[in-house]
Amino acid sequence: MQAGLRAEHTRYKGFQYDNALQPDSTFTNDYTSLFPTFYASHKLNAKHNFTMSYGRRINRPDYADLNPFRFFIDQYTYAGGNPFLRPMYTNVVEAGHSFKNVLHTRLSYSKTNELITQTFETDGFAAFVRPGNYGTQEVVNLNVTYQFKPKAWFNSTIYTEATHSIFDGMVSGKQFNQEGTTFLLHMNNQFILKKGWSAELSGYYRTKGWEGQVEVRPVHLLNAGVQKKVLKDKGTLKLALNNLLQYQVYTG
Repeated sequence: MQAGLRAEHTRYKGFQYDNALQPDSTFTNDYTSLFPTFYASHKLNAKHNFTMSYGRRINRPDYADLNPFRFFIDQYTYAGGNPFLRPMYTNVVEAGHSFKNVLHTRLSYSKTNELITQTFETDGFAAFVRPGNYGTQEVVNLNVTYQFKPKAWFNSTIYTEATHSIFDGMVSGKQFNQEGTTFLLHMNNQFILKKGWSAELSGYYRTKGWEGQVEVRPVHLLNAGVQKKVLKDKGTLKLALNNLLQYQVYTG
């Protein structure tokens, strides 16, 4: 069993010169944060191991998110940062189970306050894209990883997860709520062949999901590769083919 407490203090100040649209563009922020952590594990026997953990995390806005400089994407769309962004804090509780160190199961719950997400606002006839603190998000995640070796020359790892998220906040002065479940399946297969040859086949499929105001449609990917050891195993030649189905295209 382990427990800890970390304290952090953050202070920053920025100023944008020659900003005709906003002459007073100075911004500062100063805050102190505490981050408690807890972890416990119990080995029931040679086959079963259980874990439990809690932690508080922080995600600070980076320079690009804070920079208020506006740049134009096209004549009807421009983007910029938000110097008044606050960091977002996430509390996470997780329980885990491992069976024979080949089957791993994790169940977690997290709640994020001051969630930072990109939003689309109207400014006359133009659309303005910028990040902001728009509310809270709760996420329940269940994931399972299974590693197996059906043959001496064949290794496979299967990862699957189900994620249910609830967003509650204000966007452009209006109440905005979003709730949905996303499923993900990922597989990685490795083949050890003769005479220094090996191959790999991997891919994933993810159902429809949401990122703030944006709906991300289902997407899948398939990659393949083959390699050959040369120069008495001192060198490697590799050929990789990515996105074989040509379907990894994100739209919203």
